[in-house]
Amino acid sequence: MLDYLLRRIMLMIPTLLGITLITFAIIHLAPGDPAELSTGGMMNAESSKKIVMQMRELYGLDKPILVQYIDWLKRLARFDFGDSFAPDGRPVAEKILSRLPNTIILNIASILLIYIIAVPIGIFSAVKHNSTTERIIGVFLFMFYSAPGFWVALMLLKYFGVHWGVLPLGGMESDIYDLMPTWTRFWDRVHHLILPTVCLSLGALAGLSRYMRGSMLENIRQDYVRTARAKGLSEFKVIFKHVLRNSLITIVTLFAGILPGLIGGSVIMESIFSWPGVGRLFFTALQMRDYPVIMASTVISATLVLVALLITDLLYSLVDPRIRLK
Repeated sequence: MLDYLLRRIMLMIPTLLGITLITFAIIHLAPGDPAELSTGGMMNAESSKKIVMQMRELYGLDKPILVQYIDWLKRLARFDFGDSFAPDGRPVAEKILSRLPNTIILNIASILLIYIIAVPIGIFSAVKHNSTTERIIGVFLFMFYSAPGFWVALMLLKYFGVHWGVLPLGGMESDIYDLMPTWTRFWDRVHHLILPTVCLSLGALAGLSRYMRGSMLENIRQDYVRTARAKGLSEFKVIFKHVLRNSLITIVTLFAGILPGLIGGSVIMESIFSWPGVGRLFFTALQMRDYPVIMASTVISATLVLVALLITDLLYSLVDPRIRLK
């Protein structure tokens, strides 16, 4: 097991380098210059040109792209993401660390919601296969899966936030958050977390429940299930002790695909709901061509995805004892 972990960790390094190289090339090929965007409002063209040249020299943008990438790698080796190109000039690590917990909270809440709802729905749909209730559930799940996330977010904001006023329109906390007692603060955060979590989870929830249903149906038809029933085991034990366990490997496999989707979806949902997370910071950085923030966000997101893939492989051996990691 230890040898396997070391090999996987060593493989993560070139994978991560490849991701950063491609991202670095793409953002520099995109139109727009950080220095020009910073001086876009200046009236004097000659002064603006000089300032742009000075800022390009300050940011190191006057160097060849390969040299810029090597310089960035040297800083990364020291865990230094550099300073932001934004007017505040704050260290990138400081900006991201101040927002990363908020994104982690949103993604953990979404993953919990997905699995808590999707797994029981998948089990119910398999047990009640071809029933009217199962078909109605299937229709709703396909609607959730096909509906664009941003459209669902706008509809939820319109009705729950504007028309009915039962949930906040955005942000992470109320204006009087600092004046609230501790327990009230917790519920205020939960209140603000509901809409972005639901919107971020709907697509994956619908997809995972259908995969769970398919895996359960496949295992229900196996000979070992007939044997268990013939021995007189209760239907509860047959479903939850035998069928469910053998169906979990599919759910574990999908975990590696859900996390990247949630991280990518966070960019949109955090922007719509004004959630102060890394996704919203990344979106703003893209608009301003803030290269250090974009690269730092890419490194963190890619690392989380690679770690999720490793955790998925480790969970295989727990779910299915026949799988051995070598």
